Amino acid sequence: MVIQFPGIKAGLDLIGKPYSLVNSSIGQGPVLTTPVQLTAMINVIVNGGMYIEPRLVKELRAENGQTSRHFSLGNSHKVISSETARELKRLLGLVTTQGVGKEAGIQSYGSAGKTGSAELAGNTDRVNAWFCGFAPMESPKYIVTVLVEEGVSGGLTAAPVFREILEAILDHPH
Repeated sequence: MVIQFPGIKAGLDLIGKPYSLVNSSIGQGPVLTTPVQLTAMINVIVNGGMYIEPRLVKELRAENGQTSRHFSLGNSHKVISSETARELKRLLGLVTTQGVGKEAGIQSYGSAGKTGSAELAGNTDRVNAWFCGFAPMESPKYIVTVLVEEGVSGGLTAAPVFREILEAILDHPH
């Protein structure tokens, strides 16, 4: 998946270095990603395997709330099967109900997602803590990616922030 935004480098040499492919399969080693790329990945799962090119702005509104400019969705194409997307969605739901992402669980709506803890350079007990997920579980409307620099872990540091953001959105629709 390549997203064309300035400053995002595409491509990794996962075969050229010993153990890179194996380490990358569990999120270790030379895995580099941005919040936009993670959000696009979760969006593929939510949309039944369809990749929709992300856009950072949906519309511009005047002070009175009137839309002055609307930006259409980006290009899309199928990248994984609907069956694979459905199974990934189910597994991501287990992260918030039974796994290390329980702090991201939203009781009244259901939620799903993935934790991440990226090691920092130097010997430190801090990590860049991630949580990327969606809610409501059954008919997802929102995808949120949280990155907390120098956190404890994705499950302990980023997941509660994800839950707080989505509870505020879901409990106070506009």
